[in-house]
Amino acid sequence: MKKTIIAVVIAIVLVASIGMTMGAGNGKGKPAPFTATINSMVTDLGTITVTDDGLLKVRDQIWIGTVDSIAGLPDGTIELKHDAMINLTSGTGTYHATFAITTTNGIVYGKLRGKITNLSTGNNLLIVFTGGESDGSVTIQGGTGDWEGIQGVGTYHEEYVAPLTTTTLITGRSHQ
Repeated sequence: MKKTIIAVVIAIVLVASIGMTMGAGNGKGKPAPFTATINSMVTDLGTITVTDDGLLKVRDQIWIGTVDSIAGLPDGTIELKHDAMINLTSGTGTYHATFAITTTNGIVYGKLRGKITNLSTGNNLLIVFTGGESDGSVTIQGGTGDWEGIQGVGTYHEEYVAPLTTTTLITGRSHQ
C-alpha cells in the first residue's frame, strides 16, 4: 500500500512538472506582455509620388533593421514594408506597414497602422524625413517555428531620428 501511494505521488509530480515545463517560457494560451525596440533604415525607396495638392504617397518602401526585445518577442532582424500618405503642408498623414521578425528559431509577422505627426522634410521632399513621429496600433498576426501560433495587439511609437532612419517602441500583450 505504501509503495502504491509513493508511486502515485511520483506520477502526479512528474505529470505536473511536464505540464509546467511545456508551458514555461512561451506562455502558451496565456496572455503575456511584449516590449521591443526596433531600429531600422530604408533599403528600398519603393514608389514615391507627390500629387498636385501636396500629398506625398509612399508605396512598398522597404526598411531593414534590428529588434531588441525586452519581453515577449524575439531579438532578430526585421523587414518592414511601408505605405504612407502625408500632407506636406501640415506634416501629418497615415501610415501602414507589414513586418517580419526573423530569428534562428522562426519568424514573427504582423502589421503597424497609425498616424504621422510633426513630419519635417529636408531639401528633397521625396526621400528625406528629418523629423517627425508616428503613433498607432501593432498587431502580431502569427509566426513560424518556436513562434507558431503567436498573436497579439498593442501600440507603437515611432520617431524619425535621422534621414531615412527610425526608432520604434512597440508594447502590448500576446499569446501562443
